[in-house]
Amino acid sequence: PELRLRLLMNLYNTFMPTLEFRYRVFKYIVDFAHEANLFDQVMPYLEYLDAWMADWNAYLSVDDKRTMFRDIALYVRAFGKRMESFQYLKRYHQLFQGAGADALKTDKVQESTVQLLKDAIQIPAVIQFDDILGFETVQAFAKGKEGVPLVKLCEVFFSGTVNDLRDFHKKNEAVFKQHDLQLEDCMSKIK
Repeated sequence: PELRLRLLMNLYNTFMPTLEFRYRVFKYIVDFAHEANLFDQVMPYLEYLDAWMADWNAYLSVDDKRTMFRDIALYVRAFGKRMESFQYLKRYHQLFQGAGADALKTDKVQESTVQLLKDAIQIPAVIQFDDILGFETVQAFAKGKEGVPLVKLCEVFFSGTVNDLRDFHKKNEAVFKQHDLQLEDCMSKIK
């Protein structure tokens, strides 16, 4: 697998930066590296992703970009980098701004929205919630039965008090258990 990954990387480097196939080869490298448990060899190259995506922009659809960010978020999470995964998930959700209601209701989007909200709540370094609450994916998720409590909890972090959080916890203990949320950790996020 390691030799195959190196050969794929060499193939990627033989294409001109703006060539249409370069994105497809990179996506295959990322997917293969994850499947072969060699993602650590690809991770250092992710810092160049924005520049490369600018080169590929003429050949990328919005769905290609969404798939890239969602998959990288999953792969980085599997590698144990939760904060980096959260950042890629945010970029995935940004690509749904202005999308139709049908696109916001797919299972993949709903699952990614749950993960985004759980990460925002559970990662100690995340203390800003206005951007997350502004995502159309989150707003659409809030209209569903499952989404209401997680989004409300994020709203408490955004504009609530410690007492609001305690009241929310009393009324929604099942949500805390279902999503493995800890009240003590949540208390540290209240401004």
